[in-house]
Amino acid sequence: MIFIPGFLISLITFPGVIVHEWAHVVFCQLTGTPVLKVCYFRLGNPAGYVRHQRPRSVWRHILIGIGPFFVNTLIALMIGMAVLPMHIDTKHLTPASAGILWLAISIGMHSFPSTGDARAIWNSIWSAGAPFTARVLGSPLVAIIFIGAIGSFFWLDAIYGAALVLAVPPALPKTTHEAFARIPDFHLAAPTSTTPAVAGPTPSATSSSADSREAQQRAIALYPDLGIAHSKLNQEFVRRYQQYQKVDPGYFDNPEWPTHLAHESQIALRKH
Repeated sequence: MIFIPGFLISLITFPGVIVHEWAHVVFCQLTGTPVLKVCYFRLGNPAGYVRHQRPRSVWRHILIGIGPFFVNTLIALMIGMAVLPMHIDTKHLTPASAGILWLAISIGMHSFPSTGDARAIWNSIWSAGAPFTARVLGSPLVAIIFIGAIGSFFWLDAIYGAALVLAVPPALPKTTHEAFARIPDFHLAAPTSTTPAVAGPTPSATSSSADSREAQQRAIALYPDLGIAHSKLNQEFVRRYQQYQKVDPGYFDNPEWPTHLAHESQIALRKH
């Protein structure tokens, strides 16, 4: 098992720390609890913190303590669902796709409440006048948080973050994906010389459809705007596609033509 100091993990995954503390602030606002001081990130222990006045009830204190679990989980999951149509290949990551995955997993792995959050909840539920039900429900919750903290030594938090981004979105119903984000598929494949000009590329048999499909996925990963209908890059791509269709059909004999054409289109836009 690889051991990495906690401060180094916090530094590498600082976006998750920031969102974690922001989640505490959000739940302070939702519960009407005044915030006294916020440190979203620092090189220290803890890496971030939120100081607030005593909530008006124990239940509000519990909500503030577990707020990051809901906020970080939801944001990481939404990013995972948004990038799912980009068909990111984890074995051949581009700088852009690696950055997106790093951001999402960093946020997801900081979903677990900290041991400091657990202690604050514990002190609240066992304070004088705390409801019996809060003690019954809060005590196991604190235990779970500490178990999660122990699990982080075995990379449980990282596994949870990666699962939110890479495993959960593909397992959800297709309609759920579309409700969050969907990059239109522009059906890249090479045409034949007899294929009539159309509004967008259409399938053909002059190159391997599987290879062209993989090239399409790489093109979208490299240039996300390419998959957005009517974006400048998409329009330039289609224009050049139709031009090659007329003057140089052999251009499409190379299965990698989608990535090449996407690159040409991007360069052309930069020159304008």
